[in-house]
Amino acid sequence: MDKRLFIVMKEAVMKSNPLSELKDMKGEIALKQCNDAKVVLMLAVVVCHCFAFWGGWFTNNPAIPSPAARFIAEWLGSFHVFAFTVISGYLFYYLQMEKHHYPGFIRFIHKKFHRLLNPSFAVGLLWVAPLTYLFIPFTFKELVKKYIFLYQPSQLWFLGMLFVCFVLAWFLRNFARNHTFLLGLLCLAAYGIGIVGNHYRLDYFMICTGLMFLPFFELGFKLRQAHSDWLFRFHPVVLLSVDIILFTLLFIIHGHMVGIYKAGDFAFRFLLNLFGAFSVFSILVQWFGRYQWGQMPIFKYLSHRTMIVYLLHQQVIYFFITWLNGAVPPIEHGVINFIGTMIITLALSEVVLRVKVLRYLTGN
Repeated sequence: MDKRLFIVMKEAVMKSNPLSELKDMKGEIALKQCNDAKVVLMLAVVVCHCFAFWGGWFTNNPAIPSPAARFIAEWLGSFHVFAFTVISGYLFYYLQMEKHHYPGFIRFIHKKFHRLLNPSFAVGLLWVAPLTYLFIPFTFKELVKKYIFLYQPSQLWFLGMLFVCFVLAWFLRNFARNHTFLLGLLCLAAYGIGIVGNHYRLDYFMICTGLMFLPFFELGFKLRQAHSDWLFRFHPVVLLSVDIILFTLLFIIHGHMVGIYKAGDFAFRFLLNLFGAFSVFSILVQWFGRYQWGQMPIFKYLSHRTMIVYLLHQQVIYFFITWLNGAVPPIEHGVINFIGTMIITLALSEVVLRVKVLRYLTGN
């Protein structure tokens, strides 16, 4: 247990409302770890994409198949952006419901547009589209569809999805705070509508995907409302072990589910994503709080650059995939992908942070 939490727990016993004091302290500890947790999750996205080649992610097939590399990619993919969305909901509750950080809807939307949609359009048209075209050619119509109407625009889909979640959360904020059960039903309905919309290719501006991620955003919202108590209830090793076991089961049975059992596969994956997102958030909060990893210079350095790394990384990975396919064993290939991609994107981030217009275009 974090030493600070232990001290406050001891002091809380001497006060008139020790339970309230303890919950407040847990909330403060969790809040301080959110930025560091987001750094880890963004890095997890990059690692996932470095190994996703062996899960059918690229147009070319791997010269050397690797179930291990596929397992790594799919396991990371089962929680990374989901946990990031949970943290976004957690911070939204803190900033809006506790601190009243956004005085009105217009200012709120303006800030989120700058942070999320500016990079979607600018980086999409100036970086993602030109470099992606070198490996995956597309027509002008497809360019407009993906990077103007934001129909699943490569790695930038995440930004559009998060913008949709923020907009929905703004209008649902008072309802979400006061009606937990109805909120759960609403989130399940949103998830179902999102699945149907994606099936019929209606995911313009990532609205359908935003609906699918609303349950994760609202989970973070409710965790903060509950004083973060749930984040400290379970030991990190237990959470990690259960998540890996559940994912391994899904990894084994996925692809064997047909007919009516396909619905069970969808439901199991959804619950796994929820559990994985909660578990990873809880694990990171507890470990960062206990070991103070966030005070390490490397985390302080990365915290200002992970957004830029995320915006640029996927197209760099394309180069390494093409260059190394079949030349080295899969696991080594994935590791080289990650190291090379981090070196190049961090170097590019130094340029971006030094040029005002580039900072603006990347939402910094």
